[in-house]
Amino acid sequence: DDPVLQMLRDSGEDEPDAILVDGRRAAEELRRRCAETMPALADRFVFRPQRDWVPGPAEIEEEVEAALEPSVPLPSGGSLLFETGRTLTAIDVNSGREVGDPYGGTGGERALLRTNLEAAAEIARQVRLRNLGGILVVDFIDLASRGQRRRVVEALREAVSADPAPCRVGAMSSLGALVEMTRRRRGASLEEQLTVACPVCDGRGRIRRNGGATEGGLKDRSHGED
Repeated sequence: DDPVLQMLRDSGEDEPDAILVDGRRAAEELRRRCAETMPALADRFVFRPQRDWVPGPAEIEEEVEAALEPSVPLPSGGSLLFETGRTLTAIDVNSGREVGDPYGGTGGERALLRTNLEAAAEIARQVRLRNLGGILVVDFIDLASRGQRRRVVEALREAVSADPAPCRVGAMSSLGALVEMTRRRRGASLEEQLTVACPVCDGRGRIRRNGGATEGGLKDRSHGED
């Protein structure tokens, strides 16, 4: 299947104003194929050389690289940390700065709630952008108020409702502020498409300390050789 047409099908309600193609013949071929399955989008394929792209190829490449980073900043100064494992993806929400004791003043509690709400919206965007699937566990910042905890969960459910891939969001755990969600993705994740496992550590992201069990072996090998 054509990856461009597959991308358009998976984009759900977000129909683009234009799809720029840097080859005239390729634009015509895509326009012809799209007319058979998605005629409403066929006339939106536009030939435009890369030198005329806004944003340019370098800026697009920066966005792709950012989508592969484990850390994602939030507007209020907090951040998200994505850790993809073999069986699930863990997403940690960090406040990023001192906002006071969440069980103390209301100002700190409001700041934590704001960060959690920002995180809920950004998690839905990042999960879709990275095409993550399976089980995802989100560790939100703990809140004292049950009403605010429910508000965060509802914000996450609303945010993922626009995702064309089926998503389910559970309730917040009574232990901490964990929320389990599932997403049935289509195809490989962005990380799987654009990266390969490190040949030194077999994708575990760890290397042995000097003086380990394998004298003269793995202890002298580093990621700098990749």
